[in-house]
Amino acid sequence: SSVFSNRFHTIVVKANSRRIEFDGVGVYLNGAVAHEGPSWFIDKVDWAEGVGFTWISIPLRNRKTADLVLLDAGHGGADKGAISRRGLEESRVTLDVVRRIGKLLESRGVSVRYTRDANRSMSLDDRIMSNRKTRPDAFVALHVNATVNPAVNGIETFVTASPGYSATAGGKEDERVYPGNYTGVLNVRLAYAIQRNLLDYTGADDRGVKRARFAVIKNSPVPGVLVEIGFLTNSGEESLLISRVYRDRVAAGVARGILSYLTTLHKPPPPRHEGDDDDQG
Repeated sequence: SSVFSNRFHTIVVKANSRRIEFDGVGVYLNGAVAHEGPSWFIDKVDWAEGVGFTWISIPLRNRKTADLVLLDAGHGGADKGAISRRGLEESRVTLDVVRRIGKLLESRGVSVRYTRDANRSMSLDDRIMSNRKTRPDAFVALHVNATVNPAVNGIETFVTASPGYSATAGGKEDERVYPGNYTGVLNVRLAYAIQRNLLDYTGADDRGVKRARFAVIKNSPVPGVLVEIGFLTNSGEESLLISRVYRDRVAAGVARGILSYLTTLHKPPPPRHEGDDDDQG
């Protein structure tokens, strides 16, 4: 592995690995980092996304209206999602936490909409259509994880995988370009801000910013992420997610991440210097 740092950031890379550590937070790239002699290489698409690198300029908005965020509580109604051994239902946890996130955002002047505001069923198509009609500045879907291994725990945040690359978990290298691919730089900025702040507020294990092609984010016309706030199949995280205090921490972390992301959209881009090239690889 190798460490690259300046007074602003520290990046840790490892040869033949898609995972890097950016300021202590795991980020999975689309392609693996290559190492040859003294040189390190990343794919052009990953360089262009920039994670949080200062050489990448993001489009700025000149808005007079308040920022608008659409929150999507996963599952609902008859679709309970994952259910813990003590009967905790994912659909109810996500609804409660997004309400808490919404209140925090509204207290900071952000307008908030919800794909569902009650424990009712809602199809993926309805969620996607809500996003298309609302056209928010950010779309955040919230879920709770589950797996057959009860020892697995931690928080992870997903963005849409780039065309021609497999998801972090593997699978086919899909060549199609989805709506969610057009906001790649902003997707990663939003995901990183949420993941970093969630870890700060909860102390949970970091499973990283990952790539996937979940329907609600790959079809999002705006910057969008899907956040998995823990594992209901892990007894420790199940106990935490039952707690109102912990749910408040999760909500605070997500809200702070969203606010941090929205703030970056209003900042001027860093000054460019002669010889800068966003297409380096």
